Amino acid sequence: MKIGAFFFLLLLSVVSCGDQESVLVKTDSVDESMYREAIRFLDKGKLDSAFVFFDRAKDLYLEARDSSGISLCLIQMAITLTDVGDYLGAQELSYQAFKYLNIEDSTQHNLISINYNNIGNATAQLDDFDEALRVYDQSIRFATNTSHKELVLNNKAVVLFDLRRFEEALKIYEKLIVEKRTDDLSYARALTNYAKTRWRIDTYYDPLPDLWMAKDIRKQLQDVWGQNSSYTHLTEYYEDRNIDSAIYYARKRFDMANQLNSSEDLMNAFTMLVRLEPSDSSKGLIDSFKLLQDSVHSSRLLSKNQFASVRYEAEKNKVEHTELKNSLSEKIQKINLQRVWASIGGICILLFVVLGYVRSKQRKERMKNEAAERIKVNQLRTSRKVHDVVANGLYRVMSEITHIETLDKDDVLDKIEDMYNRSRDISYEAETDDESELLSFDQVISRLLKSFSSIKHKVFIVGNDASVWEGLSAVLKEEIHRILLELMLTMRKDGREATVLVRFVREAQCFSITYKYNGSRMKGIHDGNGIRNTETRIQRIGGKIIFENKEADGLRIDIQIPII
Repeated sequence: MKIGAFFFLLLLSVVSCGDQESVLVKTDSVDESMYREAIRFLDKGKLDSAFVFFDRAKDLYLEARDSSGISLCLIQMAITLTDVGDYLGAQELSYQAFKYLNIEDSTQHNLISINYNNIGNATAQLDDFDEALRVYDQSIRFATNTSHKELVLNNKAVVLFDLRRFEEALKIYEKLIVEKRTDDLSYARALTNYAKTRWRIDTYYDPLPDLWMAKDIRKQLQDVWGQNSSYTHLTEYYEDRNIDSAIYYARKRFDMANQLNSSEDLMNAFTMLVRLEPSDSSKGLIDSFKLLQDSVHSSRLLSKNQFASVRYEAEKNKVEHTELKNSLSEKIQKINLQRVWASIGGICILLFVVLGYVRSKQRKERMKNEAAERIKVNQLRTSRKVHDVVANGLYRVMSEITHIETLDKDDVLDKIEDMYNRSRDISYEAETDDESELLSFDQVISRLLKSFSSIKHKVFIVGNDASVWEGLSAVLKEEIHRILLELMLTMRKDGREATVLVRFVREAQCFSITYKYNGSRMKGIHDGNGIRNTETRIQRIGGKIIFENKEADGLRIDIQIPII
């Protein structure tokens, strides 16, 4: 149902006719440069640019009060919108064009017919077939050009075919091929449609001779669009009769679609090939079809966006024919109402997105404030513990030193070491509380071990990945953290230059830690409170610790902890 350059020859011939009775009276000569530029872009297939220049030409005709020029531009703009799939916009512009057409002026009848035909095309694309048939009848009524009238009849028959009213469609095609016994494109079109319609209702009819004849005419006249149509119908005919022939013509149609450089026709050809080709041959086609489908969808959206940005603002002019104006205004109001509801839907979606964003931002801010509050609470709790444990403990030791005549040095040192261990535990609790808010456990362990690295002590870590710690309980992680802290403190107390290697290994039922210290052998390692505390912690969680202290290799400690 596409219009093409043929309609423009008709449009130009209407404008060039003699004096016309118009709704507006032409008072000034009009600069035709914008109109000619629009035609030039149209011939090159640049529909968006053509649309813009037709709109500009229309404004010049409005200033000159040239009703024929205004209607001509509006009709071509409407045809362009139909071609790019904006059917509501096409209807609106076509009905707008009627404000500048005079149905009592016979010289404008063919232009009126062209406008009705475009409305019929857009209406049919919106699946309002009964209304489309009524509009096509109006187009036929005003048609004065034979070729145009045949085209409208063909469009009407296509809609009747879609409604499965085959007998009515066949009568139209029979009339067209009888009146058109010449080897031109319109005859080939009518003959093709006649054949595809008759074989639906006449079981004794063989459509192949007529289909082949139409194909040969189109091929001889180098009508690529027509050949694309012929191969489509031949594929449909053979689909239930001879699958090999159907595939052959489907591939022919695919080749034509490639030549047309039409994504939509290429997608339809892909669909047909995928349906006919064997499953093992159609795998690659399906992937290509999906890519093309996405491309066509994006192209359609882009075209509509391009044309939406240059749509005209409705012109309010009085017309002499009030009855026609009221009827057309009602149709335009209906179309605008549909657009209003679409806009409301878009606004609601936008508001929903904005509301979701605001709520998400508020939630993040609330979580941030809660985390800060928890840190303050932890800091306050830690300071209280420090006061209760360290300050009170020191006061007790000072009191004993003051009042006891015979001072037991070892006892005082044990009490001070006990306070040291308890204060360190408080520090660890505060550190893990703060870090757990910000770091993963592998990062906490890495920070702990690296804090003991210095010029004298090099610390290397192996196997400390996030996956190693997955699934371990918080209690087990806390114990491991304290064990590592004890080992590193013991290393630092040794005071000699050395290298420390800590390796973590996660197995199905066991978590292993290997600690290697290659400095001088640390004598009396078992005697320190820190190592004794470490052994106690490991035993408490069901693990075991193995010491290997060699003069040459230094110290190696293997810790194995069961995973429940």
